[in-house]
Amino acid sequence: MKTKKRHWALAGLVLALGTAVYLNWQFSPSTEYIDNTAKPVVSEEEYWADAALAGAVPSDTPVSAADTVQADTDSSDIEKLRAERTTSREDSIATLKDIIDNASLSDSEKAAAVETLSQITKRIDAEASIETLIKAKGFKDCVVVISDSQINVILPASEKGIDAATTAIIQDIVMGQTEFSPSAIKIIESK
Repeated sequence: MKTKKRHWALAGLVLALGTAVYLNWQFSPSTEYIDNTAKPVVSEEEYWADAALAGAVPSDTPVSAADTVQADTDSSDIEKLRAERTTSREDSIATLKDIIDNASLSDSEKAAAVETLSQITKRIDAEASIETLIKAKGFKDCVVVISDSQINVILPASEKGIDAATTAIIQDIVMGQTEFSPSAIKIIESK
């Protein structure tokens, strides 16, 4: 009877941990879902600043400092999201390792923790592969977060937003690396 209680306790802890990680990601204030109906208005100065940062225009084309700071902010937002994802995963892994190392737990409880740890490791590998492939398609940066039911792909904010071609490219990459359907792939622009 005591083993069943431990098993339920372990299952509850694993479920609570997974829920906490998912909710932390979902309700993080640093991301928003895409509004494809909004069309940003871009000044000529902003256009040339972004083109210069992308290496598309000669370096003697005037670029304002404010535009350079905006690009740096977009990059730091993505790095911040990546750091939050890493911290969350490290916390989950540490908790699971504590469960595995706990001498008072049964072998089946430890096996469940090992299985969860294995799933997290597979997600980390898939996220890294997807990020690499997206960058190889010409995107300057991205963060990918895989949960049980969906995949979030966060891109830096851009002037044109996320169009159908971008969505198709990213969905193709994600579906090639995972078994998720297009409806489970959420493409988010960092704001």
